[in-house]
Amino acid sequence: MFNMMNGGMGMPPMQPGPGMPSMPGGAPMMPPPFMPPPAIIPPLMGLQVAPPPPPPPPSSGAVAPPLPGQPPLPSQNGVTIPTSSMETSSTPAPAPPPPAPPKPECTYPFLSTPLYDLKQVGPITPGPGRALGILGVLGVPLPKLSSDQHDTVGKAKKYAMEQSIKMVLMKQTLAHQQQLMASQRNQVQRLQALALMCRVYVGSISFELKEDTIRQAFLPFGPIKSINMSWDPITQKHKGFAFVEYDIPEAAQLSLEQMNGVMLGGRNIKVVGRPSNMPQAQSVIDEITEEAKLYNRIYVASIHPDLTEEDIKSVFEAFGPIKYCKLQQGSAPHRHKGYGFIEYETKQASNEAISSMNLFDLGGQYLRVGRAITPPNALHSKTPTPAASHMPTAAAVAAAAATAKIQAMDAVATNAAGVLSKLGAPGLLPTPVGGIIPPPGIAIPSKYEPRSPSYQVFPL
Repeated sequence: MFNMMNGGMGMPPMQPGPGMPSMPGGAPMMPPPFMPPPAIIPPLMGLQVAPPPPPPPPSSGAVAPPLPGQPPLPSQNGVTIPTSSMETSSTPAPAPPPPAPPKPECTYPFLSTPLYDLKQVGPITPGPGRALGILGVLGVPLPKLSSDQHDTVGKAKKYAMEQSIKMVLMKQTLAHQQQLMASQRNQVQRLQALALMCRVYVGSISFELKEDTIRQAFLPFGPIKSINMSWDPITQKHKGFAFVEYDIPEAAQLSLEQMNGVMLGGRNIKVVGRPSNMPQAQSVIDEITEEAKLYNRIYVASIHPDLTEEDIKSVFEAFGPIKYCKLQQGSAPHRHKGYGFIEYETKQASNEAISSMNLFDLGGQYLRVGRAITPPNALHSKTPTPAASHMPTAAAVAAAAATAKIQAMDAVATNAAGVLSKLGAPGLLPTPVGGIIPPPGIAIPSKYEPRSPSYQVFPL
């Protein structure tokens, strides 16, 4: 039996020697057959030897190869004979434990873990902190200031108020200057447009006519400021056209309507409109004419010098009630310039007066009547000056102080609203129920029922 286990080779049985353990009966205790000695790995200084990689799993019907440092397994006819004592099945390594779930981030450094599974088992009684209002929510009330701190705070408030007043004054001054500049710019554009409305171009003038003839022909429509005729230096004659400028736009408009095509010096003159080298002024002219349509005013020219306002009013009030009748006063007292304006209460009355009284012989002169194309006092409006429209210094300072005070109150209210909005953010403070703010760390549910396990409350 022993020889068969050793491959058929006869070996003498081992005799028990000194120090060898023996079994009961005197037989020596033999070690297990083919037990490989443990691998001896010499220790290395400063190095750590990694264990050998595990062998690949054996396939079906195959035996895993021996580990390094172990003798080969016995074989018979080229086939490895596995034995129960030689099977080197290794125990699989235990699976690593699953990673712990991440802990919710806690914004409070003194709270290590969140609170779970909170259940309400009884009524919640509000604490005394709710009576403090916002101070109870924020924590403790503000500490009292010392006298030095009161002085410092007072100086800071005074300095802040002075700076606020300076800023408000500067803004008011800048806004006033911008408004004044815009008003002056609009007024200059309006005056330029009115000047253009006072001019007419007269063409196809006979070369034999002089400036006096042109003046006498256009004077009945209103006082003439200037007549400009271009002269040829070679022939010493004008070039056949002229520019007539009146004192008021209504005179130019009336001459434009009634003098175009009139025979003068053997020629039909042409009054074709207002020449302008400023096309941008047309929008201002349209604005002025639209504004004039809001009034039922008519323009009356070529009035006899001996007629008064009462005479003119008595004649024209036959067409309807008159609001006012005003003749333009001349340089001499109790003398007018020969033209004036009448405003009726209705538009129909003004239209009837124009159609009936134009070219009417009154006192030996033919009246010239037309619609007013400018609003009242259009030519007499003055540009506001800084001295006349500037606010007094005391009033400006008082207004600036009041404005600065209101701005400071608005800033405080805005900051308080920001703080309250942050305090009322979800997750920071519970929502008040029934007007009650709960103490820190206690949530009042809207309904008295247990919460789910995922419901968490982080105490303040």
